[in-house]
Amino acid sequence: LAVALWFTDEFRRERPDVISRYRAIVLSCPLDAYIGACAALRDADLRDDAGRLTVPTLIVAGRQDQSTPVADSEFLRDRIAGARMEMLETAHLSNVERASEFNALLAGFLLE
Repeated sequence: LAVALWFTDEFRRERPDVISRYRAIVLSCPLDAYIGACAALRDADLRDDAGRLTVPTLIVAGRQDQSTPVADSEFLRDRIAGARMEMLETAHLSNVERASEFNALLAGFLLE
């Protein structure tokens, strides 16, 4: 399941309750809808549009994210004028895996 890519091995060992909740969310989604959403994400190539962003931008990357590798976040940071990138020791769902750290980054960014 995709859930294995969303969280680090350590988090999956330490928080099976959270993993079960996310697995249940994925399993409750109609298969055609999930496949369609994955295909839309796969096929959407918006890289050329990144440079059009003119608003303050915070990019939070997970160092162990296999779904959106760090190189993808660096690509965005380098093309969005003034973008700031922060790295967390997480996989894909850093807002879940390290909620306090993620929220602190976001709150600080929003207060700037």
